[in-house]
Amino acid sequence: MFLVGIAAASAQTSNGTVIGLITDTTGRAIVGATVTIVSADTGAVRSTVTNQEGTFRIESVLPGTYDVSATATGFETTVNKGLQVPGTTIVSSSLVLKVGSASDKVE
Repeated sequence: MFLVGIAAASAQTSNGTVIGLITDTTGRAIVGATVTIVSADTGAVRSTVTNQEGTFRIESVLPGTYDVSATATGFETTVNKGLQVPGTTIVSSSLVLKVGSASDKVE
């Protein structure tokens, strides 16, 4: 019997991942909230929308410092400033949104 082994090569990356949960003040998940990360180093912007569980995931984030914001219709925009994203790491940034106008900002 002849066995052939296949080795799967995986690409290694030095980039990180930002994950989190967006909820309201009662703890209910907010579906469809827009989550944006902005690099304090380069000004690069990445955005996504929360899923049916209120969670989000932004992959291939260059190492650095980021401001993470979340907004949804009927809620104030909330910002988490200074999130450190080291390379090859998954970092969590969960935010709680308060009822209000999106133009209102909570930092």
